Amino acid sequence: AVQRRPDLHAALLNADRAQAEKALAKALRWQDWTVGLEFSQDRQVITGAPPQDSSRAIGISVSIPLPYFNKGQGLLAEADATHDQAMVRIDALRFRIAAEVASAHAEATRLQSALKQYDKAMLPVSASNVKLAQQGYREGLVPIFDVVQAQRQQADLNAAYLATFDQFLQALVRLHNAV
Repeated sequence: AVQRRPDLHAALLNADRAQAEKALAKALRWQDWTVGLEFSQDRQVITGAPPQDSSRAIGISVSIPLPYFNKGQGLLAEADATHDQAMVRIDALRFRIAAEVASAHAEATRLQSALKQYDKAMLPVSASNVKLAQQGYREGLVPIFDVVQAQRQQADLNAAYLATFDQFLQALVRLHNAV
């Protein structure tokens, strides 16, 4: 039952995703280096002086972020927390699935034993009571009221049997869904 549940598979995938985010956070501790190239040309104009040549400069800049204070601890902590939450959800889902299966199984077993009691004892006795009451009425020993009452009791018992059978089938459906 645990292996076939889609909600558990989703929780397992979330745990795997959290692990991948943790690996990404570790990889992002060292940020990307940047290299820049700059060309500048400058010309000074002095009034009353002869024209000046242009001054040209080429510059290279390198930026290397050093993670002395922030080593991506926030991202790592967030990924760890997400992973821990996913693992707790997985455990909770496993317990919930086990409880659903156990509850549905217990209910189906209880109703099945009740149905056996109906089949083995109650329904045959009720049918026998109706036959005896009808036979007694034919022989003039039992009034019609007792025959009708026995038939009514049999009808009530059959209705209770059918209601129990309906509950049993619903319990089987719940058990099937839980599994």
